[in-house]
Amino acid sequence: MHFKDLSGRITERRFVVNLAYNIVKYFSFDCVAGVVAGSVPFATSLSDRLGLPLLSVRGVSKDYVKNDSVIGLNKSYISEG
Repeated sequence: MHFKDLSGRITERRFVVNLAYNIVKYFSFDCVAGVVAGSVPFATSLSDRLGLPLLSVRGVSKDYVKNDSVIGLNKSYISEG
């Protein structure tokens, strides 16, 4: 089953997000990113659960908006070095 198919299935989506949360909760992150191709609902739920900002990543930038491959990017999320 594809992530896109799970987006509208709340029980299954919660199950996947809980699995991911139980894995990543021990690590330190500045933000959570989801690929626009289908993982944004999961990334949104996970970022809410972790209390972290959400980024949405596009494969290709749109012609009508400059530098929008990563939506929600804040320079403070980018670590030096």
